[in-house]
Amino acid sequence: MQRLTKYILLSILLILITQNIYFDIYRGSAFNVIPHDDYSHYLLYIAGEDEGWLPEPPYTYRVLSVASAIPFYYVLPVYRFTNLEGKSDNYLRALEALALVFYISILVGSIFIYKITKNRFGGGETASLIALLSSYLLFRQTGIYSIDPLAIMIICMAIYYLKNTFVFSILMLLSIGFNEKILIIFFLLMLSRLIIKKEKINLISLMPEISLAIYFVTRIIFYVPGNEAQIQPGTYISSLLTNIGNTFSLKGFFLNILPTLLAVTLYYMAMKEMKEKKDENNSYFTKADIIPLIGIFIISHLINVDYNIGRVSLHCFPLYLPLASINLVRVFEQNKSSNFSGL
Repeated sequence: MQRLTKYILLSILLILITQNIYFDIYRGSAFNVIPHDDYSHYLLYIAGEDEGWLPEPPYTYRVLSVASAIPFYYVLPVYRFTNLEGKSDNYLRALEALALVFYISILVGSIFIYKITKNRFGGGETASLIALLSSYLLFRQTGIYSIDPLAIMIICMAIYYLKNTFVFSILMLLSIGFNEKILIIFFLLMLSRLIIKKEKINLISLMPEISLAIYFVTRIIFYVPGNEAQIQPGTYISSLLTNIGNTFSLKGFFLNILPTLLAVTLYYMAMKEMKEKKDENNSYFTKADIIPLIGIFIISHLINVDYNIGRVSLHCFPLYLPLASINLVRVFEQNKSSNFSGL
């Protein structure tokens, strides 16, 4: 009961601190402030509205990410902006519903980061709260106007339930319809652990591979034309050269390189904490966990994602942030002790 009360109070505090982000997401989507993948017409398509249409792959296959907003589409009142014209009520209601899903995903994902830090790594209250608030800031560097928060929330949940075969398996299977990036990250995570850490093969280590295979079979059976270059290896070299040029431009430095370096820094801090604790057998983090970040960074260069490589790389931050936050507190405490000893 005491734990439940704590999580309720924590959730209320988080909502009070972050409630403005919901309106930021809705307003930014309505005015198209930042270019983003707009799933509102897909939501209208699922709802059977005239303004809806089926998007091209891979967006088509992220149907659960969009369908999760359906209940909110039917219950939310329409909020109109004074200077926004030419948008129907149905379109705005779809944007509102999706914005609420993305906002809730940020809240739930941040709470799971707190739980991972505290319950899986034994972090103190300070480190756990730092991880929670840092995750909120990191979420904001991803595509908050699109489905990134929902995918990252599922990644957070999957890490928390990494030893629970049933829940982890369900999350991997559901990810087939949420976002294929979840499956790619956990495929690389489990494969790297099997090869580098020589971990035993079990259902948990096989579920990302099985789910990713089902995803590709689904794309074959329920074929939707569009974005063919993403699944044609013959185009990868030209895409790689184009994306390398984008990455090493000034815009690419801020959008592709810096967010990826941030994720690398979190991994480095997590590694330092693991060595401090001498806990190299903790299944929630291993030294091999850099491979998903490297892999997703390379894969993003092989397909046509332009200046979105940084936000894609940040899908890996839940793997590193909990231990990195504990390490940050350790560094502060060590500096505090050394300052006092020098007085």
